[in-house]
Amino acid sequence: MNLAPSAPSTTRWSSERMRFIFLPATVRPFFIRTHSSIPPTPRIAACGGLRMGAKNEEVLNQYLTSLVAMRNLLQALTSHHYIDLPEREKDVLQDTLISISQSEELCRVNVKSIRSLRDSYQIIFTNDVSKTIKRLTAITIILSIPTMVASIYGMNIPLPFQHAVHAFPIVMGCAATICLFAMFLFYKNRWL
Repeated sequence: MNLAPSAPSTTRWSSERMRFIFLPATVRPFFIRTHSSIPPTPRIAACGGLRMGAKNEEVLNQYLTSLVAMRNLLQALTSHHYIDLPEREKDVLQDTLISISQSEELCRVNVKSIRSLRDSYQIIFTNDVSKTIKRLTAITIILSIPTMVASIYGMNIPLPFQHAVHAFPIVMGCAATICLFAMFLFYKNRWL
């Protein structure tokens, strides 16, 4: 679709072309991308996720700021009779106002989609961090059991099995059994 303005003709300009003409030059490429047949939300996810979404949100906010100012100007021109326009130009001005209002609404919807996508990414990230913290906590508890048993039997006080020949394998077997039991509990509770 050729959106560049051509020489003035007797035919009426489309609202799509009028919207494009009033856009700032930095926003025009984004306008063309968002008006293609592919919806913008999957493209944001496919093109780099959060960074691309943040960049698009910034562009959309600039676009929205420009559209609001343009809409206010055109509303002032159409509602008050500052200048005397022929009927044809009033129609073009009215069509442009409608197109700008539609673009503004489309822009608000896209910003809302980007924000909800960013919130979804944040929720997924938070859940992944929570699962990782649970797993690390479970591993820490399991590894602390043999350390605690070894530290108790490292003290210089009389302890059970102190003079037994097989004291070390018995104590380590008990510690391993407690660790396996803790691992079973963590697997059952889906922490591991």
